[in-house]
Amino acid sequence: MSEDPKGGWRDANTTLTSVTQLSTATVKSSDPTACIVHVSENSSSTRTRVLDRDELTVGRGQDCSLVIPCSHVSRVHVRICKEGDSWHVYDNGSVNGILINGTKRDFAELSFGDRIDLGRGELLLYRPYDSDYQRVLEAQKLESLGRLASGIAHDFNNVLMAIVGAATCLSEDVRSGDLSEVDATVDDIMTASDRGADLARQLLSFSRRGKYANDLIGVSDVVLEVTRLVERTFDQKIAVTTSMNSSAAVIANRSQLTQVLMNLCINARDAMPHGGELHVSVRDAQQEESNLFVQTVCIEVKDTGIGMTPEVRERIFEPFFSTKGEGRGTGLGMSTTYGIVKACGGSLDIKSELGVGTSILVYLPAQSMPAVPTPVQPDMRTQLISPTGKGRKILLAEDQELVRRHTSRILRRMGFTVIEAVDGVEAVEAVKAAESPISLAMLDLQMPKRSGDEACRMIRSLDPGLPIIMVSGNTEDSRIGALVDSERVGVLSKPFGPQELAQALMQARQ
Repeated sequence: MSEDPKGGWRDANTTLTSVTQLSTATVKSSDPTACIVHVSENSSSTRTRVLDRDELTVGRGQDCSLVIPCSHVSRVHVRICKEGDSWHVYDNGSVNGILINGTKRDFAELSFGDRIDLGRGELLLYRPYDSDYQRVLEAQKLESLGRLASGIAHDFNNVLMAIVGAATCLSEDVRSGDLSEVDATVDDIMTASDRGADLARQLLSFSRRGKYANDLIGVSDVVLEVTRLVERTFDQKIAVTTSMNSSAAVIANRSQLTQVLMNLCINARDAMPHGGELHVSVRDAQQEESNLFVQTVCIEVKDTGIGMTPEVRERIFEPFFSTKGEGRGTGLGMSTTYGIVKACGGSLDIKSELGVGTSILVYLPAQSMPAVPTPVQPDMRTQLISPTGKGRKILLAEDQELVRRHTSRILRRMGFTVIEAVDGVEAVEAVKAAESPISLAMLDLQMPKRSGDEACRMIRSLDPGLPIIMVSGNTEDSRIGALVDSERVGVLSKPFGPQELAQALMQARQ
């Protein structure tokens, strides 16, 4: 691996303790800031165990703290114990032994980013688990969004301009009776709407808050997602190009990896005030570690900006260090990036020359990506044979009048009778007052007086068998997840068209 930058993080221990705990592999964990993540090559999901007790046992035995049902794994394969202020791993006399960072060992003192290989694709990762650090990540993420604000506003204004202009032309054509360009004008409106919906999804993905669970994720997918947002929000004087030459995956949190890439891209943009080229590439690479070559995936963010002096390069990863001047950032972007990468068992390398530009290379341990069919995003313009309502009643609870009117119009065209409610209180009262059965309820999550999730639970108590669809612009909201698990509700993401609505209705009624 490339050497870590010197000095920056070690000088900051008294300034930002929770961040520096993630900054270097020699820093020891303290309860409850560490966890073990189990990864299996046979599954794209991971399991996390917080190290909140003095010992964690791992094996196929049912009495282990972390059970791995694999014949290759011994009944009690390893013990992970706290000794003083640090954690140690011990091979518990297993048949096949363990590899720690690629080297066969019987025991070792753990550092963040260490990999414990149990064999045959069963892997344990020693990772940070620190709520204070997560708050730092959220603060830095908000800073990044703020630095993108003007580009976001510009792109949304373009979307609104296209919709308003096309709608005005459509209105004039209808009044004049000239319908020759109606189809083209409607198509323009739908194209602009799709563009706005895509930007909203990208922003939600980047700004999403959560517990930072680790998953097996494709690096190229994340890079392409970030560069699409960058292309739309950066000044057009900056040419954005990509090169994807790896299908490898990494074990990381998608939101955090997105944050790393966004930080690097924003810094590259700021280094090119008069324009330039930003190139983001992904490729396979081998790095030397403990006299062994380890397969990694390399993400390179390269700009043609002003470059860095040796003094700036030396301090670039220090918390609160910034060259941008007062009021243009907290100086946490690169330190946060460094902490996330190190926590994933990776490293960074910087190449920079004044007046030429900068390349920052991120190396992460590579994993094989299971073959999973890529979901196809539905096009809101696609026609679909709608479910036949035949006069059945649907309860529609939505506080935004335009959305409620539009959704109600679609439902009536499908043949449903629509009962409208403007908030959760009216929705519950409508169920109580219904003289004939209601066939289905659609509830917006965010409503005044009583939220959609609260209304859902109250309606369930009145009519346990009533199909319910929760509607939200952020379907990753934890409240929806809880309802899906406990109340068996359907989910419909805004914005939606007739196709998505029809699919949701048919699934809910099955």
